[in-house]
Formats: sequence, structure tokens, C-alpha cells
Amino acid sequence: MFYSHPSVYIASKLAAGISGEEACREWLNGINECFLAQKKNRRQIRLLCTEEAIEHQEELFNIASFTTNQIQELVTRPDEIMLLAGHYLTMQTTDISNCLERLEALTLHLSGKPYRFEINVNSVIGRTMEFSEEQQDRLEMLFVEKQTLKQKTDEQAAKITELRGWCKVHEEREEKLKSEIESVTRERDEALAGVNSKNEEVTRVKEQLDQVQRQLETTYIKGHEEQAAKITELRGWCKVHEEREEKLKSEIERVTRERDEALARINSKNEEVTRVKEQLDKVQLQLESLATQRDEATKQNYNLTDELAVMQQQLDQVQVQLENTFIDSQEKAKDLNKAKDKVRELQKWCRIHESRQSDLNEKLLQYQQRNEDLERETHQLVLLNKEQREKSTHLTNELNLERERAREQIANLNIQLAQSFEEVKAHSIKNKNLRRQWEQSTLHSNESETPKETSTATDPSKNSNRSKQFLSKLRDRLRFGKRKPAEKELWVREQVLLLEESPLFDADWYLKQYPDLETSKLQPAEHYLRFGGFEGRNPNSQFDSAFYLSTYPDVAEEGMNPLIHFILYGEAEGRSVKPKANRKSRKDA
Repeated sequence: MFYSHPSVYIASKLAAGISGEEACREWLNGINECFLAQKKNRRQIRLLCTEEAIEHQEELFNIASFTTNQIQELVTRPDEIMLLAGHYLTMQTTDISNCLERLEALTLHLSGKPYRFEINVNSVIGRTMEFSEEQQDRLEMLFVEKQTLKQKTDEQAAKITELRGWCKVHEEREEKLKSEIESVTRERDEALAGVNSKNEEVTRVKEQLDQVQRQLETTYIKGHEEQAAKITELRGWCKVHEEREEKLKSEIERVTRERDEALARINSKNEEVTRVKEQLDKVQLQLESLATQRDEATKQNYNLTDELAVMQQQLDQVQVQLENTFIDSQEKAKDLNKAKDKVRELQKWCRIHESRQSDLNEKLLQYQQRNEDLERETHQLVLLNKEQREKSTHLTNELNLERERAREQIANLNIQLAQSFEEVKAHSIKNKNLRRQWEQSTLHSNESETPKETSTATDPSKNSNRSKQFLSKLRDRLRFGKRKPAEKELWVREQVLLLEESPLFDADWYLKQYPDLETSKLQPAEHYLRFGGFEGRNPNSQFDSAFYLSTYPDVAEEGMNPLIHFILYGEAEGRSVKPKANRKSRKDA
């Protein structure tokens, strides 16, 4: 199961625009799922770092027959700046830093040590400075564009307000024209009504004349005088009517002229109204185009604000990094100031030394005089030195004799150590025989015989005082927590020796049960200590490693071998080594 380093994963998510908290939460969820899967299937799943696998392709192919092409899609290559930011978030997040120790313990390291990546801080600082300058220039350009857009929008708003005022003036003029047209139409209607009334009156007069003519014809027979008087009277009355008719005609002509003038004014007003409407339509189109331009300008403004917000976030991140680098530079400046102070002190000391040098030159003359006296004394000392050399040669001969004696003693001690190792091997063989007898006794012997045999086989304190001392030393080592790198191999050897001496570890049974270990270069006890116990392999038929780790999660969290924990602590605490059915059968046995 491959996983990505937290710094690389968070850096890739930051480059994709995801926040740091969300990226840390996603990595923690994914690595917890890896832990659960590896805990459930210890024999089938091993954890590998993707970046380490890419760098060590040959080791990956030798172990798992994988190629880099198969995991190429899992690889991400973020920028160094983002990588530095991801590493900073990784160090600041306590949950991730707590998971790293457990992750390094469960990871199969192809290079033999935990994966580490390098970041060129100087290049990152240079790039951040260039990036900040580019972003500053871009922000200035965006600010200038924003100002120009603001000016354009202000000009457009002023034009729109001017057009709206002009439209209001035209609307007022149109209302005045409408009121004038209504008054002209009313006058025209009144004039037409007056003309119609005059025409009716003329028709009535003509009808009266016709009646008079008919009366004259009927009364022509009557007296000539009466008729002449009436005719003169009628003629005078006709003249009056003719004068009135002429007046009416002149009035009708005047009214028609006024009507024509009013119609002409109406037509001119209508033409002006059409022109105003056309101008209003053009203004409306201009307003619509300006509205579209304003909408586009607002959209551009929103996009620019979004870009400014993103750039502001990036600048904030860069600012944090620059602050950190600035703090480092301040510390370096302090160191430089201290160095300058030291240089100044050295310069002062040199001046003092020069002043003293003159004094020393004067004293040299005195010492030269004394030197002559000392030469005389040295001649005497040479004679004494010859005597001391003779004594030293005598002492060196004695030391050589003592060294030969010490070498003989060391050789004897080496022989004794070899004998003690043989005794330890014989003791381990005896323990294996005792364990086999104990297993046979649990299956075939009587209840009265089994407690004695099991007690002698399982109680390491009765074998020898040396085993007690060894267990106490090993417990003391485990209490101190983390080990130094120099003590790691010695600690592993002590644990291997503890497993080999324990009757609970059967090397022959272990090799028969797991034939794939024949090609391994490790001894059975060392293989079980390093890998087998965590992979769910059992040291004998009576101990279930997977059951022990799953039943007691504190052992798995400590990263301790299950059988080592049972020997040192679990047996004294009464912890079970198999499920309940097997535990009952063991109690019955």
C-alpha cells in the first residue's frame, strides 16, 4: 500500500487551490485508513512511501516486483515554494507529527532509513522575492486598470445622467406639444362648429328667400304698390342678408386660414415629435449599449476582485514565509554583529599586543643574557638526561613484560568467553528440550505430573540467576523509551538471545510452519523479532501473535514484539495468548 509524504501531499493540494486545514484533514483520514487496513491484514499489506519508491526503483523491483510506471500516476511534483509551505503546515499540525513516528515504524524503508527530502532555501527565497515582485507589479497594473475602469464607469454614469436629464426635457417639451395640439384641436373643432352653424343659418335664409319668392308670385296679382313696397323692403332685407353673407364668408375664409395654419403647426409639431422619438430611440439604444458595457465592466471588476483575493491569499502565504526568512536573517545579522564585536575586541587586543611587543623586545635582551646562564645549566641537565634515559629504558623493558602478561590474560579470558557461549548454547538446547517435554506433557501426561513440568519449563527464574539479571536489564532498557542508534543492534541481539533461550520459541517448528523463510538470510528468532510477530506468524503452536496484538492494542501501539511483551510483562499480568476455546483447553491440560 503506497502513501504520499504529508509535506508533498499538502503542497500539491495547496497548489490545486485547497486550503491547508482541508489538505491536512484529507491526509489524516487517508493514513488512518491505511493503519486500519494494515492492522487487519498484517501478512498481506506493507506500507511504502511513494516518493522513496520513485527514488529507489531497483530496491522496489527486488522486493515487490513493482515498476515506477505502475505508480507514476500517484506521483505529484509540487513547486519548492509550495513544498516549503506544506512542510511548515506538517510541522505545525500536532496530529500529523504524532502520526509520523508510527508511520515510520510501520513503513518498509527501501533505503534503510526514513525518507527525507531536501529544499534549497536560498532558491526558494529568491523565487519568492521574484514572485512577490511580479505579484506586486501585477497588482499595480490591476489597480491602474481598476482605476481606468472606474473612470470609464463614472464617465458613462455622467453621460447616462445627462441623457436622462435630456430625456426629461424632451418629455416635458412633448407634454407641452401635446397640450398645445389639444388646444389647437379644440379651437379647430369650435371654428368648424361655428362654420357649420353659419352654413345652417345661410340655408335658412335661402329657404326664407324662396318662400318670399313664392309669396311674391302668389301675391303678384294684388296691388302694385303693396308689391313694390314689399319688394323694396325685401331688397333692403336681401342687401342686409348679402352683407351678412359676405361677412360670414370672410369669417369662414379666416377660420379656414387659421385651420390651415393650425394644421401646418400640428404637422410641424408631429414631425418634431417623430424626430424627438427617433432621438429617444437612439438614446435608448445608447443606454442599452452602455448598460451592457456597464455589466461587462462590473463582471470584469468582479473577476478582478476574485483574482485580487486569490493573489492576496498567495501574498499572505509568501508574507508568512518571508517573515520566517526575515527572522532567520535577523538571527544571522545578530551573529554577524557578535562576530564584528569579536573582531573589534581582537583589534584592540592586537593594539595592546603591539604595545606589549615593544616591552617584550626590551625584555628579550635581558632574557638573552639569562639564556647564556641557562646554557650552562642545560649542559648540566644533559648529563642528568642521560641518566634518566637509562632509567626509562629499564622501565620500558618492565612495561613490555607486563604487556605480554596482560595479553596472556586476555587470551585466557577469550577462551573463557568461548566456553561461556558454548554453555549458553547448551542451556538454550536444554530449554528447547524442556519446552518439547512441556508440550508433550500437556497432551499426554496426567494432571499430577504436568504442574511440575510446566513450572520448570515456563519459570525462567528457576533456571539460573543470570536469566533474572538479563530480564531485569531488558525491562530497564524498555522503560527508557527511545533508544540511541548505537545501542539499537545490541538491543536487538539481547532480544534475539531472549527468544532463543525461551522455551516458548521453537525454531524448528517455525521453519516447518513457514517454508518461505528458507531463502531468508536471518535466523528464525531474529526474523520473528523483526517481521514475523507483526505479520501474524506464531512462534509455536500454543501462541497466537495476531490474537495477542488484536486483543491488546497497547502492545501494537508501542511497536513491541508480542512474544517479547508476553515474556517480560504479559505472563506476569495474566494475559491470554490464544482465543477462549484454546485457553480453556490449556487450563484443562
